[in-house]
Amino acid sequence: MKKVLMMYDIKVKHEYFILLLGELLKEKANIFLYKKYRSSFPIFLNVLRLKGCKIIHFHFIHNLAGFHTKFKLKFLLKSIIFLIDIYLVKYILQTKIIWTVNNLLSHELFFPRLEKFIRSHFAKKTDIIITHCNRVKKIVQKELKIPQDKIYMIPHGNYLKGYKNEISKEKARELLSLGENQLVILHFGYIRQYKRIDNLIDNFLRLKNDGNIKLLIVGKAFNKIGEFLIKKSKGDNNIIFSFRHIPTYDVQIYMNASDIIVTSYNRILTSGTVILATSFGKPVIAPRLGCIPELLNENSAFLYNPQEKNGLLKALQKAIDSKGKLKDLGQNNLKSIRKFDWNTIARSTKKIYERFFN
Repeated sequence: MKKVLMMYDIKVKHEYFILLLGELLKEKANIFLYKKYRSSFPIFLNVLRLKGCKIIHFHFIHNLAGFHTKFKLKFLLKSIIFLIDIYLVKYILQTKIIWTVNNLLSHELFFPRLEKFIRSHFAKKTDIIITHCNRVKKIVQKELKIPQDKIYMIPHGNYLKGYKNEISKEKARELLSLGENQLVILHFGYIRQYKRIDNLIDNFLRLKNDGNIKLLIVGKAFNKIGEFLIKKSKGDNNIIFSFRHIPTYDVQIYMNASDIIVTSYNRILTSGTVILATSFGKPVIAPRLGCIPELLNENSAFLYNPQEKNGLLKALQKAIDSKGKLKDLGQNNLKSIRKFDWNTIARSTKKIYERFFN
């Protein structure tokens, strides 16, 4: 099979890529990983390095396109170089471009109109776009203004094999100094502004709480947002913070100690946190955004409209009132997520590659 350049830096450990790559290699896909170059046009140089490379598969493009910088001149320069790089590989080297769209816009959004323009222009130069659900397929088509027949749906795989799951609920709570009979609500993952954790804290503080309902907010905090959230919590002892990177092995401790996982995004396409929660057999509180309504329903989650003033508060209260049903709801999630195995996803991805090899 001819060569495919996967735009993924192996030094950045990401379970999504590790699981996808592992199954693609089992399927005999000829995958090569992106190598960093300290020069202009790194994508072009990567394709030149891999003689016979016919496909580039992009996932997250924010670093390559310069979206991570808050300096406008640097942003423009990086974005222009990125687009020239795309033109070089597409029209000079005749390389096919595939893009799996995980985000419509960057999490830390500095120049929305410029970024949307760059992403839309890049989308028009791709040969195939992959989304993780049909709902997002329609969103991407509308927002990026691309034809529907160019977009394919391949779901995001589960994390059943991505993380250890051998610590009991009792042991996990002992390690975190949590009580056996407490109701534990967990917000897990990077602490970023778009996740609206401030709104989650505001709503949690409005709940009637005798001290037996705990909110855990766990993950590495960005841009001093941790300090802001601590102030928001007003010293409430029922809100417990752990602003640090959680090693892969320790993910199970927080997941298994919790009764329910909460997300409070104001925008999202694919939520890795929701997929992680379902892979640990946990029910979820989440907004009806992106792929979430296709993954979850009333038998496995407490979904809310993020535009509704008290939507999150009502979902939190409903989850608390349904304490006796939470385990069953989590088991429903576990059953549903099993079908999204990585081997099936890898085979679907390989079929898309083969379209350009025949």
